[in-house]
Amino acid sequence: MENESFTLNFKSVPHGTETSKLIYFKTTQDLFDCFWHSFRRNFEEIVIVTDEKIAELNDVKSFLEEARKKHAEIVTIPTGEKNKTFDNVFVMLNKALSKGFSRKCTFVALGGGVISDMCALASSLYKRGAQLQIIPTTLLSMSDAAIGGKTGCDYGDYKNMLGTFYPASIIYFCPEFLETLSKKEYYSGLAEVIKTAMLYDKELFALLKSEQKKIRDRDSHILYEAIKKCSIAKSKIVEQDITEKDIRRQLNLGHTFAHALESVAGFGVIPHGCAVAWGLSRALELSLNLGYCNKEYRDEVFELLDMYGYCTKSIPDEIKNLEDASTRLIEAMRQDKKNEPGKICFILQKGVEDTLIINVDEKQIEKVL
Repeated sequence: MENESFTLNFKSVPHGTETSKLIYFKTTQDLFDCFWHSFRRNFEEIVIVTDEKIAELNDVKSFLEEARKKHAEIVTIPTGEKNKTFDNVFVMLNKALSKGFSRKCTFVALGGGVISDMCALASSLYKRGAQLQIIPTTLLSMSDAAIGGKTGCDYGDYKNMLGTFYPASIIYFCPEFLETLSKKEYYSGLAEVIKTAMLYDKELFALLKSEQKKIRDRDSHILYEAIKKCSIAKSKIVEQDITEKDIRRQLNLGHTFAHALESVAGFGVIPHGCAVAWGLSRALELSLNLGYCNKEYRDEVFELLDMYGYCTKSIPDEIKNLEDASTRLIEAMRQDKKNEPGKICFILQKGVEDTLIINVDEKQIEKVL
């Protein structure tokens, strides 16, 4: 795998460019060398945002030491979904403000989806729009969260209630980071790969079924291909609908259930991707009940999810002892951002690459919980 880049063209990017550039690297050292080169010695208005866990990785430690020498500012946030708060977005904004940075400054997200979502939100708000670059370090972020410009933080008891749309100008990818992930983090990201395959890529769907051992072993070639396929698929949809008014809503397959589960269980209890995998099972069960997909496709998806150890039960173990768990899940679904007034919107499927967006009666939702 050689270093490779390709450019994505968005119809409207808020910070003055017309493109988001995705660049793939074989090693983290190559990535960091390219990153510094892109600034052409002008390092004085850079805010690098990471979390405590990522900051301890050896390659990242060296990168952050170099950043300090170049007088870049560093913000380190506590690790985990429970820290995805507006208070921590303010920490990032206050760092730039305290240094008197101009609106031409660059916010750099170095981490997973939590960091990229919050850092992108800070960048979109700073003096009505600063520059943004992202260095994703998790499979979830590489395959989904870093691409397409969604920003956000959790608010109250609900997921990503505050946010904007603000694509990064450059996203740097390196599968070498994936070697550092825990099993839970890795499988959290793999669920988003499965989701994207179901939506847009029959070949990737078949690969996930046929190459289970290599995927479990984190084979670098297969992961590179999977990440590339996911980023291309997502970018094509984002180009058509950057602010999620229409076709981009398909990318939320499984997420209406997943976000509700995360809220009810408590943020951070269930990794986002694992909640998405459960949500995929519920979406397929709902599709079957409503007559949109046949039992063969439902069973095929369940077999794939079971193959990688995801929960496909009607109520996951983490919340099965809660009183009125299904009622609480539906209440959380009523707060979903995709909904129209008085309706709960779901992304359902007839088959691989055959997706629909519909409003569903709550009695039908209860049946799959």
